[in-house]
Amino acid sequence: MHCCRGRLAELFGLQFFKAPLVLEGGSFFVDGEGTVIATEQCLLNPNRNPTLTRQQIEQRLHEHLGTTTVVWLPFGHSTDTGPAGTDGHVDGVAQFAGPAHVMLEVASNPDSPEFERGEQNLARLRDARDAAGRHFNITILDPGPAATVSYANHYLANAAVIVPVGDNDADGAALATLAALYPDREIVAVPGETIAFGGGGPHCITQQIPEGVAL
Repeated sequence: MHCCRGRLAELFGLQFFKAPLVLEGGSFFVDGEGTVIATEQCLLNPNRNPTLTRQQIEQRLHEHLGTTTVVWLPFGHSTDTGPAGTDGHVDGVAQFAGPAHVMLEVASNPDSPEFERGEQNLARLRDARDAAGRHFNITILDPGPAATVSYANHYLANAAVIVPVGDNDADGAALATLAALYPDREIVAVPGETIAFGGGGPHCITQQIPEGVAL
């Protein structure tokens, strides 16, 4: 994989480096203005970077992402654990919709296993500030009791949003929320359970390709 990424960097005229951290693209988001958002469940899991403190992890993120502020949410998705999971990736519960604007999955049903986790994430995000000192504008997406996929795990492509759906009653409300959130993009639904069978969701299985520079 590093060989492939190195060749892509060479093709696009970009610098390539390997960060001294164990993490994946779905374990953090950046807003392009100095803020990175991640979950404690994932990046502070002892099976990842057991010799590093929270402060050391933050410093390495800043050094390699050009950020100055880390916003820590407590939890990822409850099912994102075990050998087939990713220890609670943030892309299972949240997405940057723009600077100082976060879409957060929060279940309204107290019987949902995601209810308490979502409430704690929401409380943390409401108390947080981004790198510019701004409060966050928070768009809540309620996955509903019938959801079988993570709607937060969508991919923002040029002029489109690729969204996993589960072919059930929860899909309609989630797609409507995302359509309102991204009014200038086409909402494209894809079979989320099929993708999840192979591991992950649309955001997990994609990789942003930078525009690059003229060579």
